[in-house]
Amino acid sequence: MSIWEISPVSKVGEVAEQSEKKSEVEKEIVEKEVPEHIHTKEEVLALFEEIIGEDKFEDIRVLEDEQGLYLWEIKIPQSDGGNTEYSYVRKGDYKARGLAGGSVPETAINVIYFDADGDYIHGTHIKKFLKGAWKDTPADEKWQALMDKLKKENRG
Repeated sequence: MSIWEISPVSKVGEVAEQSEKKSEVEKEIVEKEVPEHIHTKEEVLALFEEIIGEDKFEDIRVLEDEQGLYLWEIKIPQSDGGNTEYSYVRKGDYKARGLAGGSVPETAINVIYFDADGDYIHGTHIKKFLKGAWKDTPADEKWQALMDKLKKENRG
């Protein structure tokens, strides 16, 4: 075989490798072309209401940039003296732009639990905005079930 000939096995492997590289490049292009959805305050309020139901809340912080809402934090007082805080955060690097809010890798709704002394108990994502839709964070369903059980026990 001359140096100009490639064995059939090499050709198949090269084609497969080129195809994988092409797929990765196409995926990156598609992901970059999809603009981040800028949720309105009304959309986020509807999400909060879906999560917390009829509970009354107070705003902690509402921050906007030139594109619109990027951070909204709310607080719900609990009967045991603690607080539950929820936050909407839009994907972005706000710290690099000199804005409050730090760097956020993905748009999400987070929850943080505080005891009666104001000490942090636990915090986690409960929803993430992925591929144009809100998705529940599966691991957090177990945590929420535990928190619901503890709340019922504290009320009883």
